[in-house]
Amino acid sequence: WVRDHTPPTIVLVRSEAIDHETLQIVLQLNEPGTLWCNAAVESGDAEIGIYCEAGQLQDTDPSNPCYFETYIKGTASHTVFHSEAHLAYMEYVI
Repeated sequence: WVRDHTPPTIVLVRSEAIDHETLQIVLQLNEPGTLWCNAAVESGDAEIGIYCEAGQLQDTDPSNPCYFETYIKGTASHTVFHSEAHLAYMEYVI
């Protein structure tokens, strides 16, 4: 059995504001997988709350609250958005 160590390619099909609080994103993967999404605020934004600043996201320290994978997949303290992509190059809405 050969393990696939290559990350999938993500294609942004479109994104649009549905209303003043909702952003809809349509994505495709080049292989089956799971699409995860979470909000981050612009660096220097005064109202951060439970969100990381975009510049704080990192992939080196898993204990950091802005560790990329943990932050994107979410915790019990905020909403998680994800979609199972069962087929390659199909449009999935998050």
